[in-house]
Amino acid sequence: MQHEQVTHGKDLLYHCDKCDVGFSGMEQMRDHIKKYHSYNKEKDY
Repeated sequence: MQHEQVTHGKDLLYHCDKCDVGFSGMEQMRDHIKKYHSYNKEKDY
């Protein structure tokens, strides 16, 4: 594969299905999920 396909390919974008936000890396998506969609948080704020 070419560098642009591997590094800059749109298929590598990680996506949060709950709020329709995209992330360039899995770590950023995991941090987002922990912060905003954690099961430990109360649902009724």
